[in-house]
Amino acid sequence: MYAIVWADKFKHLVVYIVCNTALTDISSHVKQFCSRFNNVLFVIGKGSREMCTLHLNKVYCLPSLTYGCETWTLNDQSIDRVNVAWNNSFIPIFSGFWWESLKPLQYFCQTLPISYFIDQRKLLFWRKLAMHNNNFMLSLSRLVQNRFYAIGSVYGITTMSASVGQIKSAVWAKFTETG
Repeated sequence: MYAIVWADKFKHLVVYIVCNTALTDISSHVKQFCSRFNNVLFVIGKGSREMCTLHLNKVYCLPSLTYGCETWTLNDQSIDRVNVAWNNSFIPIFSGFWWESLKPLQYFCQTLPISYFIDQRKLLFWRKLAMHNNNFMLSLSRLVQNRFYAIGSVYGITTMSASVGQIKSAVWAKFTETG
């Protein structure tokens, strides 16, 4: 005889989903990102070779933070956790301080804030579903169509057939126009 144990969250692929809320638990993503980022800092050194360190952060650390983000459902607290992890990685790279605005630095490094990056990834993923020639994928795209338009309208994207370049340009333009 086996007892059924109630769990607070369950793992689907690599994403933990919190029971009773359907929100995504991103704590394992944040931990892995911080661990990878600390490895990069240990090897490269704090405050040296800024652009090299930033590049490693983007190609080695960022994927661990955003893996599966196209499927995430986050509350404000989780969004803040992801933002803080990403923003805090810029401070040791550029020898900055936590109270300084990172927007000019991100702009000149051609790096989106994480919330914009996640929105861009979602829009591109959902667009890919809508452009697929498989009927199952097309059916999935119809399920997320309202979410696409809700996020897309923030960036002035009105159709799922917008090109990849149009989506990326619209997200970048929105980032650069906000004060």
